[in-house]
Amino acid sequence: MVKDIRKPKGVLRHLANVLESEDYRDIQTIGRAKVPIVKFTDAATGIPVDLSLNNALALRNTELIAAGRPRPTRQERGPRGKTLGAATGLSNAFNGTLSSYAWTVLVLRHLQSVDPPNRAEFASRRATTDRNVRRA
Repeated sequence: MVKDIRKPKGVLRHLANVLESEDYRDIQTIGRAKVPIVKFTDAATGIPVDLSLNNALALRNTELIAAGRPRPTRQERGPRGKTLGAATGLSNAFNGTLSSYAWTVLVLRHLQSVDPPNRAEFASRRATTDRNVRRA
């Protein structure tokens, strides 16, 4: 029984119920968060997923992260920052620690502050990202 699937919390609760009948595990609905999410793990691949609705900022953040890591070395380091946060128990924004996005931004900031930084490329992609967000 779904209370109100017109609101994000209701949709996420309904989705959690659907996921329970499929091949997913560790399903957790976090409705009291600033941005409500459903956390789950794909049983076949072991990939953890955080799903939210109506979060336009998440789209901008994703594009911003992509703009900051065009090289393979950066693509390897961003997830390592997230892994470090998870391994140390310091990547759970709901419990007052940094989110995985925050860990990724910290890694990207570090990469921009080392010699040689890659600020020009990052800034040129930012303009494109800003235009895309305004259209959404």
